[in-house]
Amino acid sequence: MERSWRVMANVLILYDALPFPVNHGGRLRVYHLSAALSGANKCYLAAFAINQEQLDAVSSQGIYEDILLLPLAPEKPSVIRHLRLSNAHLIEASHPTYYRHIVVMLNNYIRQHAIDISIAGDLHLAEYLRGLTVRKRVVDDFDCHSLTMEREYGVSGNEWSMVHKFLYKVALHRTRGQEGGLTKWCDLVTTISEPDKKRLAALSKTCRNVFAVVPNGVAPELEAEDCGQYGEIENAVVFWGNLTFRPNYSAVQYFYNSIYLPYLASEGITWYIVGRDADDWIRGIAEKHDNIVATGFVDDLFDFVKRVPIAINPMIMGSGLKNKVLEAFALKRTVISTSMGVEAIEAVPGKHYVLADAPKTFAEQVIRYLDDPDGRRSIGEDARHLIIEKYTWEVVGQRWQSAIEGILRH
Repeated sequence: MERSWRVMANVLILYDALPFPVNHGGRLRVYHLSAALSGANKCYLAAFAINQEQLDAVSSQGIYEDILLLPLAPEKPSVIRHLRLSNAHLIEASHPTYYRHIVVMLNNYIRQHAIDISIAGDLHLAEYLRGLTVRKRVVDDFDCHSLTMEREYGVSGNEWSMVHKFLYKVALHRTRGQEGGLTKWCDLVTTISEPDKKRLAALSKTCRNVFAVVPNGVAPELEAEDCGQYGEIENAVVFWGNLTFRPNYSAVQYFYNSIYLPYLASEGITWYIVGRDADDWIRGIAEKHDNIVATGFVDDLFDFVKRVPIAINPMIMGSGLKNKVLEAFALKRTVISTSMGVEAIEAVPGKHYVLADAPKTFAEQVIRYLDDPDGRRSIGEDARHLIIEKYTWEVVGQRWQSAIEGILRH
């Protein structure tokens, strides 16, 4: 990768775990964004972990100059935390002595290594940055938490009890306060999409240009030139992801109740639901219908997905960027998605994917494109071109570098 940096800095990245192996979204993002910075800067990692095997694995990657292991929080939090108005001081309210101890450890480490900039790899770690004696502070609030919560309430709130609604609104108020206060003390807030950025900007009520969009990239193995050249399973669609993640679970429910049952169950279309931890309901619909297959965990996800003609993405809640869409694009799959499922990706409907917000339209598009291999091939090729142009980690890393360099220059 060509580097255009003019500023050499010592960077401390704070994360709640060691980012290796790269087996879920948070670790994936921290690992690759750290790698992007390490070429022209000295990167250090502070992580809440005690796993020596993981530590050895991370150290062997050559990304970090040094790694500081921080102790885990005590198990019993203070009851004082229930009185908080915002989550901005949640850790301090829960474990005040422990919080002060971590800040002292981090400040000693900052002095020892002459750290210029500290980056919190997740919103809930942001409060540690406030007490650090460092030139610049960055929070990567990659999925706007309050936006996710608002959308979940909009979809599921009518089904909840009054007590559940009240507690959820309290939690939402605290999260809004936390995200809205970031710009008062933070030099840069990065997020994963324009909708997330827009919501954070509205909460902050500031004219300061402190937000930057840094998307995710696809797994490096998906950049191989021969990706997408394979035989296909006929007449099938696939959905994959963490099935305990509420937006994914709601997408499966929505597709089953609103699309599959009324329109597709009689069409002989096989629907693969891929992911670990399927609950009784998901296993139940797979047992009830011969054409629904809950695969559980798949060792080689990409090898499986690349043989299924259509990837469905019927998201109706959540925020951020759906990695499964980037993966499907890279594998030249035809993605049929709701607007919410692709809002974070600079993709054009009809060219890079198929847009279907209404249930009947979604079903019609599934049937249409299962019968149109040439149409699938055209969309798949264009989708892959988009990935190579904008969503490799090399390209994303350059955006991340530019954002960091910008605040260091000022």
